[in-house]
Amino acid sequence: MEKDILFEIQKNYDSFRKSEKKVADLLLRFDGDLSQLKLETAAELAEVSQPTVVRFAKAMGFAGYKELWTELVRQGTDRRPRQEESCWEHCLRGDTAIEEVPEAVIKASERHLREVLKHISPKRLAAVVRVLGSARRIAVYGVENSSAIAMDLVTKLVFLGLDASYSQDYYLQTVGTSRFGPGDAAIAVSYTGTTVQTLRALQQAGKQGACTIALTNSEETPVAKAADIVLATDSAQFLYGDAVFSRISQMAVVDMIYMGLIASDYGHYTKKLDTAHQLIHRLAYQMEPEV
Repeated sequence: MEKDILFEIQKNYDSFRKSEKKVADLLLRFDGDLSQLKLETAAELAEVSQPTVVRFAKAMGFAGYKELWTELVRQGTDRRPRQEESCWEHCLRGDTAIEEVPEAVIKASERHLREVLKHISPKRLAAVVRVLGSARRIAVYGVENSSAIAMDLVTKLVFLGLDASYSQDYYLQTVGTSRFGPGDAAIAVSYTGTTVQTLRALQQAGKQGACTIALTNSEETPVAKAADIVLATDSAQFLYGDAVFSRISQMAVVDMIYMGLIASDYGHYTKKLDTAHQLIHRLAYQMEPEV
């Protein structure tokens, strides 16, 4: 399957050097004639040296910038979202018809997820997978809109045979941290990263010696700063972000953790899933055959 270069840039964005990210940003936002974006022009627009542009191309797996540029031109620009379409008002306007909403939501969701892919750190994801895979106990914290994400994460972890728990009651979340210590893991889910209850529960778990993990939008939030490992989506909010598109980014990160765990020990976790599915199948309503 042919690789979409822009998609690959977003996927590997976190691994680039600071100067290389300037080149990545240029290519991701560029909406002009790619055939004119030769080495000298790319370096000038990105405000970096020509060797930096070449180094970026090599980091992308090309022999040099000429090969990367040739492939960019060949693939064209028809799949690249335009900058003006990224604003929330272009997702939903005052004159948007109800019949237009499904397409608007899908397009906005796609843009949102591409931003998540650009900012999520594969190395940190791998670190989270290692911690959770070896943890004795796992507690997940989150309130209000984040509670659905927290419950989804716990469900997936339990299906994989891990000792994970979540309580919607803040007092139980806090009291539950008393039994945590080294070898345990605590995960805070907070899109804003400023929820006091979630922050306090995570801090208490950390004081007890548990490894703390934050699933949030920005690394500059209190919840992120209180965690040992941060998975930050760093995505712009659309509309009422906490209730709409924030869920999409958080659910995507939860699925990354889930699939990362399976990939880390495929044989072990698929057996756990088979066992769980067999148990669930027994609980399903069985239709009586028609006579």
